[in-house]
This record gives sequence, C-alpha cells and structure tokens, in this order.
Amino acid sequence: MLLLSTIRSHSCTYFIFILSLIHFMMDAQPASAVPHPAETGWSFHCAEQSEWEKISGDGALTKYTHHLSAFVAARATAQWALITEPIWVYHFSSVRIKYRARGIAPGANLPILQLHSGSTGPVTPGANNIENPLTRAGAASILSSSDLISDGELHELTTQVYPPIQTEQIDQIILTLQTGDQPGLFEIHEFSFFDPNAKRQPIFSCLALSAAGNLDDAPSLRFLRIHESPYLLVDLADGADGLHRDVRCAGIPFRLNSTQSIAVTSLAERDTIILDVNERCSQLFLLMAANLVGTDGAFHFTPRAQITLPERFIITKVYDDDTFDRSFPYHLAGKAHIVDTTMNAYAVPADANKRLKQIRIEERMPYGQIFLAAATAVCSTEPYIEIPKKRFAVSLPAPIPTPTGKNPTLTVEKDRKFTLENSVYKLEMNAENGLQLVSLLHKPLDKNILLHSSPIFTITVGGTAVPTHHFQLQTYKTESNMLELHWKVIEEPFDMLATLHMSADETSLCTMALQITNSGYTPQSIRVRFPDLEGIRLSRDSNDDFYLFPLMRTAWGNENIRLNGVHSGEFPLQFMDLYSESLAGGLALHTRGKELVLKRFSLEKTDAGTKMGIDYGFSTPIELGGKESFQTLPTVIEFHHGDWHTPFHTYKQWLHSWYSPRSAARQVLKNVFICRRDYPIGGTGYLFDPYHQSYTFSRLIGESRETLGGVDMIDISGWAYSETRGRVGEYHRYELGGCENLHGGIEQSHRGGVPVGLYLEGYLIDPRSEIGSKRARDWQIIGRDGNPKTWQGNEEMFMCSYAPDWRDFMGKTLLRAAQETGADALYIDQYGFSDAGKTCYSDHHSHEIGAHPLLGEHEMLKQVRAMLDQCDHPVALYVEQVPNDISSQFTEAAFDYGMTGNRPFSAPGKLNLFRFAVPDYKIIELFHPGIDPKGASAEDAKLCLFHGKAMWLKGRAKSWYSREFREFTQTAWQLFHDHIDAFTSKDAEVFIPVAQAGLYANRFSSKKETVVTLYNAQYDTISGLLLHTNGKPKMEKQNGIRDVFIETTTNETLLYGKLDPHDVGVIILKNDRVE
Repeated sequence: MLLLSTIRSHSCTYFIFILSLIHFMMDAQPASAVPHPAETGWSFHCAEQSEWEKISGDGALTKYTHHLSAFVAARATAQWALITEPIWVYHFSSVRIKYRARGIAPGANLPILQLHSGSTGPVTPGANNIENPLTRAGAASILSSSDLISDGELHELTTQVYPPIQTEQIDQIILTLQTGDQPGLFEIHEFSFFDPNAKRQPIFSCLALSAAGNLDDAPSLRFLRIHESPYLLVDLADGADGLHRDVRCAGIPFRLNSTQSIAVTSLAERDTIILDVNERCSQLFLLMAANLVGTDGAFHFTPRAQITLPERFIITKVYDDDTFDRSFPYHLAGKAHIVDTTMNAYAVPADANKRLKQIRIEERMPYGQIFLAAATAVCSTEPYIEIPKKRFAVSLPAPIPTPTGKNPTLTVEKDRKFTLENSVYKLEMNAENGLQLVSLLHKPLDKNILLHSSPIFTITVGGTAVPTHHFQLQTYKTESNMLELHWKVIEEPFDMLATLHMSADETSLCTMALQITNSGYTPQSIRVRFPDLEGIRLSRDSNDDFYLFPLMRTAWGNENIRLNGVHSGEFPLQFMDLYSESLAGGLALHTRGKELVLKRFSLEKTDAGTKMGIDYGFSTPIELGGKESFQTLPTVIEFHHGDWHTPFHTYKQWLHSWYSPRSAARQVLKNVFICRRDYPIGGTGYLFDPYHQSYTFSRLIGESRETLGGVDMIDISGWAYSETRGRVGEYHRYELGGCENLHGGIEQSHRGGVPVGLYLEGYLIDPRSEIGSKRARDWQIIGRDGNPKTWQGNEEMFMCSYAPDWRDFMGKTLLRAAQETGADALYIDQYGFSDAGKTCYSDHHSHEIGAHPLLGEHEMLKQVRAMLDQCDHPVALYVEQVPNDISSQFTEAAFDYGMTGNRPFSAPGKLNLFRFAVPDYKIIELFHPGIDPKGASAEDAKLCLFHGKAMWLKGRAKSWYSREFREFTQTAWQLFHDHIDAFTSKDAEVFIPVAQAGLYANRFSSKKETVVTLYNAQYDTISGLLLHTNGKPKMEKQNGIRDVFIETTTNETLLYGKLDPHDVGVIILKNDRVE
C-alpha cells in the first residue's frame, strides 16, 4: 500500500517524465549504416530557425536539435517561408519527410508544404520565350492538407519532385498550417532532398590511376596519412577494383590507405579536410576528385563539371609560425588550374623555408564535395616537377616625357618614293607599284618595325579586291608637313580614284585619311580597309609583343590571336595598341571620329607579325553612285614610349576635348553601387503585392539592406504589364496598382534615399498593344529572308531604330513616363550592343537596305535624350550595354556584360576600359543574367569593387547569391559609400604599376584621399612588396590584405602584405596620391 500510495502521489510528475523520455527517444537519431556521401543534397538541418521568415498568421516556429516544431492558434492560419541557396532538384529529385501533426485542419485550401523555383524575370502573358519565368512549372505541393494525417503519430512520406517541377532548382519552401477549433502542432523530424540513384552509380572515375611500380626514383617524397573514414574508394569509384596501394597518377607516386578509405567533404554544406604534414616541403601533390551539382549557365542548363574559382575551393597551408598562404591547385594532366570530377593528381606549391604544419582543403561550395584519396609531400627545397608559370602582362612605369624635336620633313625621290620624318618616326613609302609602306622606323625603339613592306590601304569593289599594282600614281602635292597622293585604278572594270592625305608634326602622331571616288557613272559597291598594316614586329621575340584591344572585355596579352570589334558596345573606344614589353614602346592606331561612322577595328597577331586595320563597309558594302566619294575618318598612327597607357592617355585627351554629356543627368545615378532589378509580376515578391495591387518598395529596400548591405537604385521591369495588351508597347495604362500607387512607391523609395529606374523596351512591341495593332508593323525590322522579325517564343515585334515615327513615339513615351511617375531614370532595353542581329532590310525606313543598326540606335538615343531634357526634373537615360564613346554622350549609365562568359584572351580583372576613359559614366555590371538562381560566386562582385563599378542584382538575394557573395557585398557596399568621393571621382587611373606580376591595382582620387584597389590574378597568395608610391601618404585603413605594413624611404612609401588568390584588397591613403 505504501508503494502504491507513493506511485499515486507522484503520478503527475511521473507522467511528465515518461512523456519527456518518449519525446527524447523519438527525437534521438537512430543508429544506422553509414549514409552514402552523395545521396542527400539538402535537409532541414541546413537551415537555422532565423532563416524561416514568418509571412503571416498567429503561430510560432521553433527549431530543436533534431526536429522543427510549428504551433498555430485555434481557428487560425500561419505561414512561413524558407529562402535558401538553390536546391538542385534535377539531381536530388526525391523528397523524404517524417512528420507528426495534431489539430491541423483537414481539407484546407492551401498545401502544407510547397516548393518554388525562385525563377525571376519578365512575364509576357501567353508567351513561352526563354526569359519568361512562368513558361516552366516552378512550383509543386509535396504535402497537401488532404493527404496529411493529423493524429499525433509519426508518419513518413517519400515523393518525387522533379518532375513535376520542371525547373532544375527550387529556392523556397513554404510551410502553411490551418487549424480548426483546437490549436495545432506540426513537427518535421526529417525533411531531405535526395538522389534516388546515388547508390547505383559511381561518383567519379579512377581510370587515370596505375600501379606505382618502383619508387626508388622518389627519395624526397613522403606519403601523408589520410585519416580513416567509413568511405571506401572501391564503393564510390569506377575503376577502383584491384588497385594497388601504391599508385601513380600523372607521373606522381601516391600511397592509398590500406583499407582504401578516403576523406570526403559534405555535399550539402561547406566543409574542410585537415591534413597534418609537419615537414619542410616545396610542393604537395593531392590525389582527389570533385562531385559537383548545379549550373552556372545563364539561359541554358549545363551541369557544372569543373571548379575554376578559388572562392569555391582553396588549399590553405598553415606553417609552424602560424602564418598561412593559400593556393588553388594545378591539374597536372589537364595542365590548368581546374578541379574536375575524375580522380587525378593536383600540385600545390609550398614555402620550403618554413615547416609546414598542416594543410586545410577547404571546399566552400553549396552542392559540391571533394574526395581525397592520397597526398604526397616533396620534402626538399626543389620541386619534384616544374609547374608552368603563366606570364602575366604588366603595367610598365610611365615613360619620362621627351622634349619635342625638330620639325617634320618630307622628302620626295624620283616622284615615286616619299619619306615623312620627325624626331620620333620615319615613314618610307614607295608608289612605283601602287603604294607600299617600305619602312616604319620607330626611333625610340631604334628599329624598323615592319618585317616586310605593307599596303597602306586595301579596296574591294563588287566583292573583288583591287590588286595594289592596279593603282597608278597620277599626281601628288606637298606642303610643309603634309603629303597628298592621288591614284587612278588603271584596270577595267574598276573606275576609281584614291586620294591619301598624310600630315605630321613634331609629336609622335602621324595623321592620315583616305578618300575613294567613283570616277565613272556606274554605281560601285566598295569595302575599304584603311589603314591596312601588316608584318609589324616590335621585339626580337614575338612573345614580348603585347596587344591592347579594348573590347567590352578588354583583350590584353601576347598570345597569337585574331580580334575584331565593331565600334559599338562591342568595341566602345577608338584606338588599339601593340607594344613591346621588353623595349617599352609601341604602335597604336586611333580614329578621330566625333560623328559616328560604322567601322570595325581588327588586330591579328601571329608568329609572322601583327596585322592592324580598320574596316569600312564590312557589314554591307558602301554604295557609291556616279562621281560620289567616300572618305574615311581621320586616322592617327602613334609611335609611343611605354605600354598601352600612353596611347590610352592620348585617346582620353582627344576624347574629352569634345565630349559633351548632360552634367545634371549624370549626377542622378552617380552614387549607385548596388542596383536591384525586380518585377511586379514574376519577381521576388518584395516589390509588389499582387493581392492588394500595391507597390511595396520598403520591403525590397529592407531585404537588400539586410542581405547585401544596402541598395542604391531600384530598376523595375514589367511595370507596364497588361494581361490583355502585353508587356511592352503600352506605357500609360498602369494596370498594376495604378499610376498614383507607382508614383507614391517611387516617392517612398526616395525617402529611403534610393532612386528608381523604369524599363522600356527599345526594340519590341506587343502586337496586342494599341500601338502594336495600329502602327508597329510599319516600323518592324525586315530580315534578310524578307520576313518580319519577332521575338522567339511569342509574337512581340522588333522595331527598326531608323524608323522616324518609332523614334518620335519612343521620345514622347519616355518623357511622359518620367513626368507621370517621378522616376529618376528611364531604361531602353537592348540598346548599346548595336549588334548585327538587328539589321533591317526594309525599303521603307529611311535607311539603306541591310543597314546595320548602329547609326539608327545612335539617332534614337540622341532624340530621346533631347526629349528627356524637357522633363521637370533631371532624368538619367540608361541602356543594356555600354555604347560607343560618341553615342554615350546621350546616356548616363549602362549595364555591362563584359564579365559574362569565358574569354581567355581578356585582361586580368575582366576590364572594360570605358570605365576609365569616361569615369563619370555609371557602369552597372550585369554578371548574373538569366532567370534562375545559381548561388552566384563573389568573384565578379569583387571585380566590381576593384574597378569601382556598380553591380546589377536580381532575384531573392539569399538564393541568387552565395553566402560568400552576400558577406562580401555587405563589406563592399560600406567601403564604397565611406569613400564615395574617391570612387566616383573623374581622377581615376587603371592598372597602375605594382611590384609583382599577376597583381593589378587601380587608383581613385578625391581631394582628401586616394583609394587604391588591388586584385591578385594569380592562383597563389601574393606576398611581400605590393606597391610603391611617390611621397609619404598616410594609410588610413585597408580591407582584404593580410599582414599589412608600410615602410617609408626618402622619396617613396613601400606597401607590404599578402593578398589571396583572385581576391581584392582596398587601401585608403590620406593627403597624397599614388603615382
């Protein structure tokens, strides 16, 4: 009785204890076999409680150690959303859920768990074009209320999500709970996306491995111990059966663990493998493979197959003195800095002067993992094998200005040989058989830089090149420093005259122009290449000859290559250069066009020399009627000291002697560093509430500040959306929220200090719109095949930029939009590229049949800019790609695609030289196009800070941009705004001289300070002297550079430090400037 009484008296406590024990036992993880390392891609454990955002309702969500619990009050609905880096459902195509529910209403009208793709882009009603995020099913319910079992017991559900989801990724999980008369509880004990085929197929191949054989050739090698793990090579790899313990790969010996166990990082989370070394060694070799999931493609899904970015994978070498360096490994068989999905040998350098304590193999990827099978250390001061060193182009010190010499002289010999000479150059020409450049004497280099004689120009008539010897010199005229030569083509059917004007002064410049005249009455179709220089060699070794070719991503290097660039958004400046790094001098070609003329710059470098030329009539021939003439632009040949910076400075001096933008409009977007693109329909959901038909600018601004550090501009596309009239063409209906609501939202944004830009399409009109049904077909581009041009995937029509009424319509439309909405900036989509795909063959648009769109776009921008000047407040005009220098006068900002794609010839840092040619022009880098989130890396964001450019960001920041990206932009945004006067100054200098190859620096100076940005283009940490400056500036602060210290001498200041691979550093200097 006493025992029974005791039990009864404590029954309540005992009951609670039993419940707690049961809860604990259910919460505990059961013992199980080792999970497959590549099976699970994401689980709810990956997300912190704070990442679940409460959307609405009366409820509370709590994350415990092993489960997630959501409580909802009676007769209520509560909703939470988790936004995460993309979950790649194309690969992890199934979901497993274990849940317990009590009090959740059955038959509710909302799914319990729903997935969303994160696709973000412009929606055209009824269309299936590649940019429309609604063309593929990007949402799916994985647990409906009708399927829910709400009995308080644990239930398990496994279902396939890809398909029905048709996007390769999802980025959002929505949890929605509804209750009846009682409060509700919903617990998630397992929620994971997994690959149902993971255990059925190998992850990587070991076919590159072979038996090591005799190891007597490797006395300096030491095999490092890989810690035992439950993962065995034979279980995960193809070709691992029967492998010897000692193997070779790419000639390097390795020793596997006796059990064949390997080290593996997590697939779903960032992870690190630590390897003890405790040796002095000069080199390390790693036998490893990667498993990669996802894509970095923009509009077409191409699975990741390689790691190329140090941000995603790096080897940290920690020495006994606790210093460390970092390296991105070198693929020995692939002969490149890549990591791929086969088991292969990789080399990593080490400092043999210090004892290496350990290496940290840091895998920093969501949805990537590393398999490390073996490691070998080279315990000697000399490397086991030599790794090829990339030769980086370097910025040469600024040349010392040389005094001008004697006046130029002109010599004529036998009325056929002409010599134009001054103190810098000497040109020898022979007109005995046409006209040939016989010699180009570059006096600062003390050499003739022509390997053989070269034509000065080439003319093609009717598709046939006119041979040089068909040009017969008729007359010539000399006057002081000027030469004028006249030829006649002496062979039928060519009836042409050519006149060459050349002049020189005491500088390094030689100016010339060519005129071609149809001397007959029969129309002629011609193409002209002028100048047409070939066989140029500056250095004894052609590898010392470097080119600078300022495409939208500048080409700078010494490789053999062929480059072409239309003077448009493709090639926005008017010069190119070839210089000798060893001799510190070169030859540049400039055109001096203040009015736009269609032309193409061309450079081809081979072992036989370099060709440089400028083409006219390359797109469609120049049509010359009887007695009509064509004249090229004035062209300058510059014989210069130093590297390409010298002709770049020459070009900038000339450019700013006539360049005339709208100064007030340039101020509107001056301070932009982060520009957010969003869409009312098909967007993030932060900008616009479709249920209440109301703009919510504050939500987008808040999300930007929380995740990215800040926002400086909101760029809205789709604001003119109409379910019946389409997306483009009508810009006055304001069916989304109304004009007053949009205007009020823009004012709200202004109160937050954020200007707003509105998107208008520069080429497309929806045929359902009023203007589309009444006038647009008259303005439509006609293709070469005679068919009207439309946007693939819908019926939107392409307008011809030459059509006068279309220009008039656009000018009035943009002005009205600015006045009605109060927008700070108006955007014309697709403009700036001026690509040949918009060539029009109509005979009704006031242009030649087959006219290239360049001149039409130029006139459109000029006319629109003039209309916007009538607005009651300053309005910036911006376009999709940085236009050429002449057209850019009529715009204030542009997006830039120069960082997208793989261009192996490009300058380090993905440079668009226009940024430094016109420093007050706002370039907003668009480096993550497409409509799907990818978890973009920070590599290009770092380069934006390096160049002082803004960045264009769309989508939900937590899914579109990696954690590393978001962390970097928070720091970068603050740096930019703390030093905004310097970053937005016109006193900006690109690629100033530095102390080490592979290191690059830019300078931005205001009255009070100088900002120097540094970029390490190498794959290893740069250490030691980084930069030397004249004078004694004070370093105010720095960011991104390790172990910084300054040493001051009598005349200069030396900056030392460490900068990691592909990383960016910032130095703030006071009271002086870097030179």
